[in-house]
Parts: sequence; C-alpha cells; structure tokens
Amino acid sequence: MHDVDTAGHSDPEALVRRRLAERIGDEVAYGIGVDEPFLAVGVDSMDLMHVVAQLEQDADVKQVAEAELWAVASSIASLVAYITRESAGDNEGDTESDGEDAQRVHLGPGGHV
Repeated sequence: MHDVDTAGHSDPEALVRRRLAERIGDEVAYGIGVDEPFLAVGVDSMDLMHVVAQLEQDADVKQVAEAELWAVASSIASLVAYITRESAGDNEGDTESDGEDAQRVHLGPGGHV
C-alpha cells in the first residue's frame, strides 16, 4: 500500500489537520486537541464527509461508509489511526478480499459493525 506522504506530509496528523483546515478554517483545525471530539467544536457531518473523502484519496484507502462515519472519524486521533491503519494494509476485520472492488467492513467500538 501507500505511505501517507501526500503533498509533502509524511505526518498523518499534519495531513488530517491540513484537510480539516481547508474545510473549517485554520483556527479550529490547528487549535483542536487530537482527542477532542469534532462535535465539541462544531464540525458537522457534511464537513466531516468532505474531509474524510479527501483523506481517502490522499491515503489511497477504502471509503468509509456513511453509517460508520462518526465511529471512524470522531476526532483527529481517530482519523489518524484510520488512515495509518488502512494505508498500511491492515486487513483485520475484512470480510471480503476478492479483488480491488471489495468493500472493507470496518469494526466500530467494541468490535461491532
């Protein structure tokens, strides 16, 4: 798979913050703590969908299903963990592996889909 080194960013957190800043502004994106919930600073589902879509392209990872958006991307830390894990090719939790178009099943908190 690909290393997360897009547009000069080898640091996944820096990439997440940059993409977040493009959508919601530098003040919030660079001022939020890594574990602070996006909901606490006013990041809504639409903002998050745009940021996650861009990160999926940047890191060349499978799309996050809309139903699991907040489970995968509730904070900077969770987004960093997701793109790092997925870009490294961690296949734990996959239920399909028959080709490039196979969709991954991502486990939510507690190991539930």
